[in-house]
Amino acid sequence: MFAVAYLMFLKNDRWSEYQSVNTNAKMVSTDSCLIFYPDGFKGTDELITSLCHNDLTEGEVEVYDYELTKDGEYYYLTYDEQNIGYYLDSEFKTPAFDENYNEEAVMMISDYLRYTMKSKKLDYAYTLNFLEKSYYENLDADSYKCQVKGRDLSCYFDEYETEVNIPLKYIGPKIGINITAEKYVKPVFVDPDRKAIALTFDDGPYISDDATNKIIDTLYRYDAQGTFFVLGNRLNAKADLVISASIAQGNEYGSHTMSHADLTSLSSENMVKEVMGVADYFKEHFDYDIKLYRPPYGFYNASVDEAIQLPAVLWELDTNDWSSRNSDKIVSAVTSGIRNHMLVLFHDIYSSTAEALSDKGLIESLIRDGYQLVSVSELAEIRGIELKQGTHFGW
Repeated sequence: MFAVAYLMFLKNDRWSEYQSVNTNAKMVSTDSCLIFYPDGFKGTDELITSLCHNDLTEGEVEVYDYELTKDGEYYYLTYDEQNIGYYLDSEFKTPAFDENYNEEAVMMISDYLRYTMKSKKLDYAYTLNFLEKSYYENLDADSYKCQVKGRDLSCYFDEYETEVNIPLKYIGPKIGINITAEKYVKPVFVDPDRKAIALTFDDGPYISDDATNKIIDTLYRYDAQGTFFVLGNRLNAKADLVISASIAQGNEYGSHTMSHADLTSLSSENMVKEVMGVADYFKEHFDYDIKLYRPPYGFYNASVDEAIQLPAVLWELDTNDWSSRNSDKIVSAVTSGIRNHMLVLFHDIYSSTAEALSDKGLIESLIRDGYQLVSVSELAEIRGIELKQGTHFGW
């Protein structure tokens, strides 16, 4: 089956010459607009609003036929070249869904609430109070009511007078609508007019004492993003689970080489193996394209720039967490040295770093001071820096 949408000049019998290519079609019309729809579909008023125009010249009409695509137990209703779509059950009705939302569904609802509120540029959306209340573990199930609308699960929050739309291609299978799922990544809104810094983490992932996990969890709690420059020799099946979840939560990943080698001491071939070995792993295991690297020790030269096709990311504030291994000193280094638009260097292999960011409230303090915690790529965009081969972002 296929769909058609076209304009024709009015004839004596306005609609008799038009037929749907679908065998179960019904029709609804206005004076100048005819729409075919599947028998049983109840959203005809919305179809008229979405498809029919009011700016036709005299004598013109619009005719729209539909396309149904089977997706598991459901259908996807679309009109050719029109930006509308509806998921329907076998009776062409809006799908019923399980309102006993599991953890993954609540996380998505929380993610989209935060994204929607921030996209409205509401000051309250950036406060610790809101970020704590909207964290999925704290989200009151009685504070929102959801229904399927078209291609989304639409949830309305009375307290915020805000409608949140989560695409069914992500959340559908989590609420009993078993359609084809697409890979989910948390939506992120960055306001270029607000203060922003990028927290970066080297040498991980470190799973043994939960340092990396703790940092990732704290970032997610406060709707923040970090950028992790990982070592290839630390990647394994256990770390894969952490990284996969972290990518879905909006964090960014870059290469810190396979073995923390000084790139300036290597041949061009081995430089590429060191940096791109991590990128190859991420592509194979996570279908993730690494677009950044951080040279170990910050060492680079013209030969490195020529061999490595990725931009080099350095730093502007070194917390010296690798040296002090003291959470109070780490907090002090950041709070005394932080400035707007800075790249901040941490290492996620130390429990003291995780303690500073989480238990000592460093991330909360930065948010309280008005900073958005964004990825390196997002910060570069804010600062108007093009990240390309030969770029040295940072000192």
